[in-house]
Amino acid sequence: MKNIILFSLIVLVALGACDDDPKNTNNANNVNNVNNVNNANNVNNVNNSNNVNNANNQTACQTMCAGLMACETITDKETVFGTTVDSCLTKCEGTLEPYIKTCLLAASDCAGYEECMRCLTYDDSDYCDGACDLLVNDCGGEDLGQCGIDCSMYTSGAAGCFRGAGRQCWEAAVETGVCADFAGCPTIH
Repeated sequence: MKNIILFSLIVLVALGACDDDPKNTNNANNVNNVNNVNNANNVNNVNNSNNVNNANNQTACQTMCAGLMACETITDKETVFGTTVDSCLTKCEGTLEPYIKTCLLAASDCAGYEECMRCLTYDDSDYCDGACDLLVNDCGGEDLGQCGIDCSMYTSGAAGCFRGAGRQCWEAAVETGVCADFAGCPTIH
């Protein structure tokens, strides 16, 4: 009799383990748990990637600011960046115009920093033909002649210092011929 009861209990346990009921949620829960772990790992990977990008940007800004602040002949250095590497770093990581930042981060010496920061003159407006051609003929702007006049005026300082970084931004946009590439450049028309 004991053997029959013991055998019956074993059969019942075995049958319970082989449940074919489609409402069984254990497998679904296991899949969800795996997905939750994968999602958490993906979020961590994105966060780690952002941390690496922020660290790279900070390192680039620190390198640039240390070099820039050591140069003595840069136009408006104190006005634009402050007087210390720390104030420069704050500007680089925050309020610096993107086209100026791009130019400065690409420079590697005082001459490069100076070219990015110098105020242009009318003699520097030869890039205007290509820039206006891109802006008006390819990207939906208006009045090629007026664009040329405006560009020359902006470049020569009619609206304040038009820096070498602005010219480099427009030259790069003309080289690619992509309208979106001038979106971050300073106004010329």
